[in-house]
Amino acid sequence: MAITIPSGCYRQPNEAEGVDAQGNKTFSYVLKGPHDALQTLSNGLDKGDEIISGWLAQSWQLARNPGDTGTLTITCTPDDEETDDSGSEPVISQVALEETWQLKSCRNDVSILAYCGSGASNPSREHIEAWAKEPDGELAAAGSYRKPDGTIFPPDDGSGTNTRWTASLEVIAKMRKGIESVMRFYPMLVKTRVYSKPPATVYENLAYIDTPTISGDSKKFEAPGNLSQIISSHEWLKCQDDCAKRADGKHERIEAWIGVLQSDGGWDQNLYGSTNRWPMPYSHAGGGS
Repeated sequence: MAITIPSGCYRQPNEAEGVDAQGNKTFSYVLKGPHDALQTLSNGLDKGDEIISGWLAQSWQLARNPGDTGTLTITCTPDDEETDDSGSEPVISQVALEETWQLKSCRNDVSILAYCGSGASNPSREHIEAWAKEPDGELAAAGSYRKPDGTIFPPDDGSGTNTRWTASLEVIAKMRKGIESVMRFYPMLVKTRVYSKPPATVYENLAYIDTPTISGDSKKFEAPGNLSQIISSHEWLKCQDDCAKRADGKHERIEAWIGVLQSDGGWDQNLYGSTNRWPMPYSHAGGGS
């Protein structure tokens, strides 16, 4: 609710809108009248009070003029609430004063065994791990290992050699050089929204597959030009949703997501999905003890 102008005080024609050093919109609300009346009004103000519709008090200054009069200047910032009267009842919604997106490169060291697969031409993790556990150095140096039945794989006659074992040897060669992992980088999107009062919701969907949304309704929006393309080409895991009050009295909500390429299979639905998510502890449906 807007402030009540004290008796004998009047708004001035030199009120003005502007932008501060941080790029935030401001409005200077100016009253003149008896100094005592303006002093009482000034003493009762709190940061965030609605001064007029759409503007909230940020700071204020009372100057004394000749004849026990004064000038109260209230510097205001935009309100983050908007009213939609298009329906049968007014709907008040919270719209961010600012929305800023950042893209960060998130490093993830992937095991060399990630090159393994189940196809006929893929390296075999089972073969490689059996080789890695071979205690006989001479056998291991030859790229072989002893099976539980005592036979050596692959056999000396070459009958055990196939495309899959050849591919496994290529990975083994990397491991013998001391290479155990490879670097991969994933995008981390950080969305920061600023409000004049605490956001209505926070701490949502953490550790769940969750697609970042571009609000598009903020009064100040900054983002990379290809943001939509980055979002659509990845599947996202939400990893941050924080809220804090800033020094200027505004409230900041910071959300973050890590993306995995859709072409790489995305995130595991059993571990991070909402419908097929495994409980902890996991119990197989219909399974026994």
